[in-house]
Amino acid sequence: MAIDPGSVPNPRFHSNRCTQCTVADVECHHPPFGQLFPWQRAWLTAIDSGRARMSHIEVHRRARKTATAINLQFRECARMPKTRHVYVGPTFAESRRIVWDDPTMLKEALPDKRALGWRLNEHHMVVRFENGSVWQCFGGDDPDSLRGADAQTFVFDEWALAKEQCWTEVLQPIFRQDKTRRVAFLYTPKGYNHATRMFDYAACVDQGSPLPVNGPAQHCRPGQFALRLTADRSGIFTPEALQEIRDDPNVTDEEYKQEYLCARIMDEEFALITSAMLDVLEAERARQKAERAIISCDPSMGGDACAVDVQWGPQSILHRSFRTRDTMRIVGELRRISDETGILDFIIDSIGIGAGIADRLKEDTRYQVIAFCSSEASSTPNRYANLRAEMWWTAREDVMTYACCKPDEETCRQIPFASRYKIGSNGKIQILTKDKIKEELNRSPDDADAWAMGRWGIRLARECAGKMMQYVVQQAVAPETDPWGDDVTDYGRGAGW
Repeated sequence: MAIDPGSVPNPRFHSNRCTQCTVADVECHHPPFGQLFPWQRAWLTAIDSGRARMSHIEVHRRARKTATAINLQFRECARMPKTRHVYVGPTFAESRRIVWDDPTMLKEALPDKRALGWRLNEHHMVVRFENGSVWQCFGGDDPDSLRGADAQTFVFDEWALAKEQCWTEVLQPIFRQDKTRRVAFLYTPKGYNHATRMFDYAACVDQGSPLPVNGPAQHCRPGQFALRLTADRSGIFTPEALQEIRDDPNVTDEEYKQEYLCARIMDEEFALITSAMLDVLEAERARQKAERAIISCDPSMGGDACAVDVQWGPQSILHRSFRTRDTMRIVGELRRISDETGILDFIIDSIGIGAGIADRLKEDTRYQVIAFCSSEASSTPNRYANLRAEMWWTAREDVMTYACCKPDEETCRQIPFASRYKIGSNGKIQILTKDKIKEELNRSPDDADAWAMGRWGIRLARECAGKMMQYVVQQAVAPETDPWGDDVTDYGRGAGW
């Protein structure tokens, strides 16, 4: 969502500072207050509707996540007398620097003393309100300092930098004692760690849901809310400002991707296909001639999602992932995709239920069906441990020679994990086991496997044109959907956080 630079929203929404509003008001519309950013509205709406007992907010730098959380906790101090609210920064010193010593953070977020009296304890970083509520800062580097911190709301800021034990061993037992308590984990990614694992679990990534790109997750576990925001799509930074950051000689490409695009930078030394290699691929483009085309399907014995990737020449033109292990439903979906696109060639992972799917498709004499078994011997057995290793090396060659286009974002995220390899004692290239990849990725790499299997199988596919061309053009002109969804409304009133 683009934002007019002349009317940048004000991140602070505490109403007590305006004498025309009441303490119960959610957002003040009087000067100098403005509207909230879309991501703030989405999160706060989820909180007041009771959908966000546990919030996981993975956002880029300068998105105002700390200001939002502090204002929200002060609102609860005003609305819930005699309650305690805890803010945990990455370290005690960082908490003081980020919140307490920042003249534009704590002091501006506090309500007017005439509406709700308060006093500060500088040494312990405590705010005490006249209604008996207490707000206090802690550091995430010392779990023992948090013991006994019984509170109504908890906020972990820069959660990726704090010690995981602060939550798992100390505060989680306190949180679980009362279902009215709330916790928020705010962070910008620092690789793959406890923060990203918790986010992926909340966003059902382990069940096949895609990682959100710019807004709330499509599916969340009950009581959990997950939101992810990248600077190139949030509208908070102008394109010119982002370009200035990228041009800064002191900012590496990896730092930019991590801090502003929320990339979860990992050690990809032993990945056949890295993120950097995918980034240089050409953008998807429609072809004006006949190309080999194939429908790739990974029914996924090791995951909860069935991934389908449709490839036409160098392009991955359609990707679908749905949760089912019903053989007939999968066959029906594949036939429907064939009817839509005119593609009559399939490659199916034949391990487990895939064998039955391939057999069903073969009943239609129009179809050419390749049953792919990754554990079978490679066509070059002295180089690859099995057909799976040959498949991924084939995909690597397509990427290295620009013979394919960049797939969708979720598939790109999975590829560096799914293509991790080692050289066996026999000198052959061997892809890591699915269990090892799932442990690192926190889900089965079904989307990446379907894409790689399509790249391997398209060499055996037949050419397809006519209806295929019409389908691609229709997809290209289809209107974009609102990433925030229709349920993102004004930050409503309701039950306290």
